Amino acid sequence: LWRLGGARPDSLERAPPYAQMRCLSRGADLCFVDSPVVVAAAGSSGGAEEPSLCVWDALLPPGRSVVASCAAHPEGGVCVSYLPSEGVLLSGGAGGEVVVFDLRQRRLRHRWSAHALGVRTLACGDGGSCFTASADGDLKLWDISRPGTPLAHWPRVHEPHTASPLFHPVGTSIGRTYGVNCMIEEGGRLITGGADGRLLCHCF
Repeated sequence: LWRLGGARPDSLERAPPYAQMRCLSRGADLCFVDSPVVVAAAGSSGGAEEPSLCVWDALLPPGRSVVASCAAHPEGGVCVSYLPSEGVLLSGGAGGEVVVFDLRQRRLRHRWSAHALGVRTLACGDGGSCFTASADGDLKLWDISRPGTPLAHWPRVHEPHTASPLFHPVGTSIGRTYGVNCMIEEGGRLITGGADGRLLCHCF
C-alpha cells in the first residue's frame, strides 16, 4: 500500500510502500472494504483447500493483519467486489463459480456455478444485485439473496478470443480464452470492455 495524498508527482516513483502484506501466492484482484486500510483480495495460495479470498487490515501487525480468509475458489479467485449495503464480498473464480462472503459473520453465505468458463469480472448493482461476465463473453444479472438462476442473461456480448502462440496480447496467456475483460456499473448504466476490442454501454 502506498500513501499518495499530498505527494508530488515526481516523488511518487521513489516513495516506498507504507505497508506490505502477503496472504496469497498469486493475487488477481482487490478492493477496499469501507476503509483505505482494509483490503480484500482474490487469487490463489497454491491448493484447492488454501485461502483464495482474504481480507486484511493494514493497521494491524503483519502477523495478525489477515482478519478473514476462506478457500472460496478451488481453481483460484479472479475478481472481487464489495457490496456495502449487504456487508458482503462477491468474488468470481476461474472455475466459473461466484461466492458471497459475509463479512459480519466471516463465512461463506452462498456459492453457485454462474458460467461455463471462468468469471472474468463482476460489478455490484443496487438492491443486492450483481452482474457477472465470463471468458465466454456472456453477461448475467443475479439477485444475491436468491442465487442459482440469473435474473437476466445476455450471451456473447463480446466475442471470445483464445490466445495463441501467433497472437497473444500483453497480459494474456496462450491457450486461455478471453471474452469480457472488465466492466463498471454506474447510475443505471453498465460499461463492458472485451477481448474483441469493443467498449459497450448497456442501459437498464
